[in-house]
Amino acid sequence: MRKNIWKWGLFILLLAPVMTACKDDDEDDYNFRNDPHIIQTVESRYPGAQIVEVERTYRGYEIQMWLNNAEVDMHLDLNYQWLYTEFEDIAWTSLPEAVVNSFTQNGFTFNPREDDVDRIEYPNGTETSIQYRIELDREPTDIILYYNADGSQHPGSGSDPSAQIPQEVRQMVAAKYPGANIIEMNRTAKGYEIQLWLNNAE
Repeated sequence: MRKNIWKWGLFILLLAPVMTACKDDDEDDYNFRNDPHIIQTVESRYPGAQIVEVERTYRGYEIQMWLNNAEVDMHLDLNYQWLYTEFEDIAWTSLPEAVVNSFTQNGFTFNPREDDVDRIEYPNGTETSIQYRIELDREPTDIILYYNADGSQHPGSGSDPSAQIPQEVRQMVAAKYPGANIIEMNRTAKGYEIQLWLNNAE
């Protein structure tokens, strides 16, 4: 009997930090969702948006919102300045005609049952620019394309389209993988994660 009690006591003792950590995470998320700076930024740019969840990232904050019956992700830096917003899985029919024409002329076809389109809004000086990210589910690898609203194809630059790929990164890729194209780049806590198109493979 004493042995069983001891086991249960040890189990509860070990479980306590996990329960406390979960509680702390919930409280942190609650505090972020009620941060007046975050609320003001969201309301000023997307009136009527409902904040669902806020996560702290190495760059700042990722805000999951519900807007016009769709899930939208807004990203802010540590100073609550807007970085970019992702509208995921938008309808193909909502694309500008210039983007559709350029996509078709480039020899691609879109399958709505397998392929995805995201609209990305980001600051461009005092204006707001729009970019479309088209992900084609193709075997053995996916194809990811970026188009500006005027139909011009944008070089892949990761989840933040306003970021510029450093020249040092381009030189390193060209030296190590001649002929490779950079199709996507993400900034990480340690540096950069780069997605390449090389020898007809991603």
